[in-house]
Amino acid sequence: MWITSLIGWGTFIAFMTLLIWIYIKKADREETYIGWKIIGYYLLGTFTFRMDSWVLPAGFVIFLLFFRPRLYVNRQVKKWAAIAGVLSFLSGILITQFEEAYHEKSIVFHASSTNVFHMKLNEEYEMVKSAIEAEGELVISNFDLQFTKSGKVVKLSYVGYFTKDGRDMIAWVEQRNGTYKINLQILHEESDRLVYQNTISSPSIYFKAIDLHGLKKMVPNSDRYFVSFSNSSNHNEAADSNEDESFWDIQKSGIKEYTFETVSDDMDSESNFSYHINIASMKLMGADSYTAHHQSFFHISNTLYQ
Repeated sequence: MWITSLIGWGTFIAFMTLLIWIYIKKADREETYIGWKIIGYYLLGTFTFRMDSWVLPAGFVIFLLFFRPRLYVNRQVKKWAAIAGVLSFLSGILITQFEEAYHEKSIVFHASSTNVFHMKLNEEYEMVKSAIEAEGELVISNFDLQFTKSGKVVKLSYVGYFTKDGRDMIAWVEQRNGTYKINLQILHEESDRLVYQNTISSPSIYFKAIDLHGLKKMVPNSDRYFVSFSNSSNHNEAADSNEDESFWDIQKSGIKEYTFETVSDDMDSESNFSYHINIASMKLMGADSYTAHHQSFFHISNTLYQ
């Protein structure tokens, strides 16, 4: 954010100007190297000690305990330089808080529809990207789309990693009852990245593949559906003769079903099965009680993204 950089540079120039004023107007320059000593006491005041989430002004404490009692010449000047260092440290905290308040926020807006059969998922994805001002594609994890037999969205959620103003960000995206709620947070360290399954680096490929023919043509007759994404050929465990599973290929011309034998042969080639959409269908058994009905595995043909 340019305004943060501007404030940072402005603060730096202000403190440098203050030190120059102290040296010119207040210091007794007969003391040897007084200019360098003013800078040294200023830097001592900026020195901090970090303990977990606490940041302590250790340099100023050292100044008060060990240096201040022994000062005789330019005593006030050196004290002002150390205080300027502390103020510089505090201003840095305030700038960081301002930056986090600007970037780390909640965004709420309406979805284009509450019915997934009437949605263009890639357009929804672009709406999210526009709302969070992401630069380029998101890297998403734990994509979860749930909807009913009529197409009503029960839940649409995922975690997105992206870049904004040169900063690594994370977004928790959730859509319920036709409303998106997105919570944003700055990733300060690489260790802040949470470990999720099914990390997708090119989500637009999946959304465009679904939009090509529509989810309505991809689901069997059931009561509730759960959609997830994967990007590896880890369907070997699913590739058996289970009658409750089916395998499909999404092509430009339509959606083609695979036989069990075809799937088994093609599973050996990871390049043939790099992008997958998985749809679990559930049957209603009673009041909000569902049982597994069918698993559909969709391979996205490489002609759609190459």
